[in-house]
Amino acid sequence: MDKFLKSTLLFISLLLLPGMATAEDLYFKPYLGGGLGGFLLSNGAGDNWVFGGYGSVGAEVLPILAFEGRVGSAANASNATSTFGIDYFIAGYAKPQYKIEGMKINIYGLFGVSSVSSWSKPTGGLTVTRTVQSFSYGAGVEFYATDNIILGVEGMVLDGQDKSALATYHGNYAAGAVGTIRISF
Repeated sequence: MDKFLKSTLLFISLLLLPGMATAEDLYFKPYLGGGLGGFLLSNGAGDNWVFGGYGSVGAEVLPILAFEGRVGSAANASNATSTFGIDYFIAGYAKPQYKIEGMKINIYGLFGVSSVSSWSKPTGGLTVTRTVQSFSYGAGVEFYATDNIILGVEGMVLDGQDKSALATYHGNYAAGAVGTIRISF
């Protein structure tokens, strides 16, 4: 009899378990997005603003937290001593956010890692490439145009430079100021 009672209570508990989940436990909002704008590139010998952008895929897992992956690139830059650029960058971010519901505004930060593949060609020299993984960060503000379409502005830093003394070419530093769009599902 004791086994029957325990089994029955276990069975009833398992049936009730899905009903015990709160709305926050089930929160999941995937999205696609992108950003276009200016990227500041520096190869150590000079800085240039160039056009660049990225595509992103992510998901809000809580009303205050999203995770996002990005792939992007930027145009080439040049200065008196070289031509340089970013072939591509890949980044993964944790995105803590605060939504001001009455105003349809979302303020967020970006904290993660990036891999930046960059190149430099000194005047009259050979092209040198470098891929550097580093900490990446940023911040932005978004406005909900509709429930599913979100527009914003953002600043981010992709530090694609190897700071070690052993590197002859350290890679290119990149920072972006972009306009963003996100479509939530």
